[in-house]
Amino acid sequence: MLKIITFKYDNKLKRIPLSAHNIVSVGRFKKINTIGIDNPLISKTHLQIEYDGVNIFVKDLGSINGSFMNGHKLKANVKHLFTNSDTIRISKKEGVCSIRLSEQPGNPLNNQNFNSSSHKGIPAVNSKAASQGLAALLNSKDNVIIGRSNECDIVVNDAGVSRKHLKVYKFRGEYYVEDLGSTNGTFVNQHRIRSKTKLQLSDTIYVGLHAFSLNTVTRDLSKESAIQTIQLKKTFKNGKIGLQPININIQAKTMVALMGPSGCGKSTLLKSLNGDSPATSGQVYIFGLELIKNYELLKQKIGYVPQDDIVHLELTVDTTLYYAAKLRLADDASSSDIRERINEILVSLNLNDPVIRNTTIKNLSGGQRKRVSIAVELLNKPAILFLDEPTSSLDPETIEEFLKCLRNLCSQGTTVIMVTHKPEDLYFVDEIIFLGAKGFHVFSGPRNEMLPYFQRKNIIEVYSLLSNETNSKEWNHKINTGNDIKEISHKQGTLKKDNPISPLRQLFWLSARYLQIKLSNRNNLILLFMQPVIIAVLIKLSFGQLSEIINGANTGVMGAVFMMAITAIWFGVSNSAKEIISEKAIFMKERMNNLYLGNYFLSKWLVLTFISFFQLLLFLFTLKLSYGNELSNFSDSLLFLLLISNSSIILGLLLSATSASADGVMTILPVALLSQIILAGIITPLQSKVTEFLSFLTLGRWGTEGLARLQDTGTNSFLPGLKDRLYNDKVIGSFNSFSSNLGMVIMLSILMIILTISALKKMEKNSS
Repeated sequence: MLKIITFKYDNKLKRIPLSAHNIVSVGRFKKINTIGIDNPLISKTHLQIEYDGVNIFVKDLGSINGSFMNGHKLKANVKHLFTNSDTIRISKKEGVCSIRLSEQPGNPLNNQNFNSSSHKGIPAVNSKAASQGLAALLNSKDNVIIGRSNECDIVVNDAGVSRKHLKVYKFRGEYYVEDLGSTNGTFVNQHRIRSKTKLQLSDTIYVGLHAFSLNTVTRDLSKESAIQTIQLKKTFKNGKIGLQPININIQAKTMVALMGPSGCGKSTLLKSLNGDSPATSGQVYIFGLELIKNYELLKQKIGYVPQDDIVHLELTVDTTLYYAAKLRLADDASSSDIRERINEILVSLNLNDPVIRNTTIKNLSGGQRKRVSIAVELLNKPAILFLDEPTSSLDPETIEEFLKCLRNLCSQGTTVIMVTHKPEDLYFVDEIIFLGAKGFHVFSGPRNEMLPYFQRKNIIEVYSLLSNETNSKEWNHKINTGNDIKEISHKQGTLKKDNPISPLRQLFWLSARYLQIKLSNRNNLILLFMQPVIIAVLIKLSFGQLSEIINGANTGVMGAVFMMAITAIWFGVSNSAKEIISEKAIFMKERMNNLYLGNYFLSKWLVLTFISFFQLLLFLFTLKLSYGNELSNFSDSLLFLLLISNSSIILGLLLSATSASADGVMTILPVALLSQIILAGIITPLQSKVTEFLSFLTLGRWGTEGLARLQDTGTNSFLPGLKDRLYNDKVIGSFNSFSSNLGMVIMLSILMIILTISALKKMEKNSS
């Protein structure tokens, strides 16, 4: 039987057929509700009706004037069974809106639109696949294509789904599924498939949050409970318990506040729920799927904005979102698709003003900047958005506008969970999860029930009550009374972070974005290219003629060569020393979104090498103008200095990856540079075995030796064959060939690359 809901309002009669897992919403705003009624007695989002395929439920959404079933007021944010004999009224006043349920012959699944888009394929195909499964469809077709394109047999309108995502077909009486090179992958049960895979009748195919199988109805998981935890607990490495066992259930499309006194575990719970820092025991279910086992599938539907900005301040709003889309969306997403998605997001967040879109992030207000961070997370159309204290730095006026945007996201289908400590934020949320001191869970429920539950007059009194560990334990015991869920003692598994993104594509867009960042800071760029000219002039003014290097008649000659090498080192280290630590929050967030460590490192190295090349070219050109033909082997010297500078870039990135803060790296930078100068053996001879050994680990020594050999005009160029160059042992070191110098620089570079990647892994691990 086909379920029909009849709405009577403003002398109008409107009937809406219900399909399985469909939600009908009623409210004052027509743009965000199925039924929009312009009446001041109706709230913006007043109530919703949901059909789970068996029963129909109605839920008041915390409306001001209430909803009434058969004359009795419905409890806010609680599902109530709705049958043919029931009548629902919105507000007590007669005639505002009445709702009845009826049935008529028909198949509700024929009205199902599980892709939420117009489908240009054969309508019967979709309805048959939805109601009977893929096997029935394959009785009349050779194969079934599922994807985002309207050319597919089954269309899934999801930014994380490729145009032609997967193919299901029948061969010799058996069923197979094959991924068609999708970006975010096809999953059979809990595993991502890499090649054609045989299907069993009990198998489930996951494409985004849509579940397909051979003999059962297509399921849209986003309609199910958003988050459920079972005895979730977090213990840190030092033995401290950050989160006591907690059981919560969060419904989809709601806005939830995580609250509690300082240090109670709000952010710990948030990170346990989104996989950023998994709990040590218990389980998290996202849309009915266990988070750890299905993380690769679920992570594309999870958005997370930490407290720190996750956008580069040097880029404009439009540019930021464009590069983020290129790094996150499917490979086959066209520029028009990306622009359309960006426009859609900016409209929803009130950021679509052309002036705002073309403003650099650093020049935006705090609220606008936070919304841009959210916009980046919305590119993948996440079903759940986690926010860690998004209003902490905002003024009251900005907070109201910001929270209204979040409410708008909820009305569009996103579940929003935010950590907050501000009482005024509660006017906009549906439910509150409150943690007491020492991580005890003490309350979950609608916001208007919290004060009566604790028998307190205001939220400040609740904070005061639950800042005490003893009180927290007592209220935790109360909330768990009658809870028959036994504690889960087994540890959670380890998140498996597979990476489906094309490495070359990711490297290209990472490098393009980073180059754009460097080029956008014009003042800094001018200073970077003034450095080589100034230093070259100072070398000419301070040191002797290079031609005297052969006979060693001028002691300043080696000083000139030495300063040329040190300059190359300075360019590399100073350009890169702050590049990782200054964007640590962005790095950590993008690691959750399939960022390759190698690509991240390479993008920095390539762009900084590009900048260093022009610095060195300008540096040597200025020296050439000063010294004329005395500066020999110009091209060889340029390439060798570029090699030294490249190695110095790696050294700077290593310092940046191992530092705790930007201030910390600036503290260690002078030590790193002075060691290159002192241990080069030019200022003073290396008179002990310790200093001799340490000099082997410096670019200053090998750079000076190699460059001195290149300036010996009596030797051949190393370009044709890297021929050995003999030089006066008494002047410089014991390694008496240019190839030895070159080899040592390369070996040190490889060692520093390994250490840098290890440091990035450690940074990620320590943040979990």
